[in-house]
Amino acid sequence: MKKKDTERKQLIKKLKKNTGIKNGDDIYCVLNHVSSSGMSRRISFYVIKRNKYTKKHEPVCINHYICKILDYKRNDNDGGVIVSGCGMDMGFSVVYDLSSAIFPRTKRAGYALSSRWM
Repeated sequence: MKKKDTERKQLIKKLKKNTGIKNGDDIYCVLNHVSSSGMSRRISFYVIKRNKYTKKHEPVCINHYICKILDYKRNDNDGGVIVSGCGMDMGFSVVYDLSSAIFPRTKRAGYALSSRWM
């Protein structure tokens, strides 16, 4: 197994452990910026999870995991995921790819997670 594949599997395990993300969860997308040409955008992604200490539901940013697992670049200023392309729902596209990577053995793996815009 390649080193990059091993690192990717470890990151997926860490994402699941730290956020409790599971099949059927919603991933919330926040649009930070759109380039003047409209060909790229910066999006932040969150999972809402219950904090075990405060017992309150809180957003957990998963931008770092998305960038590492899916090989996206991250903006230095706002930490958003830099997504190129236009003409479709780019938040859905990233969440679909993340879902496919996290749940590869699930039937219709890309749809195991849902994207929602805030």
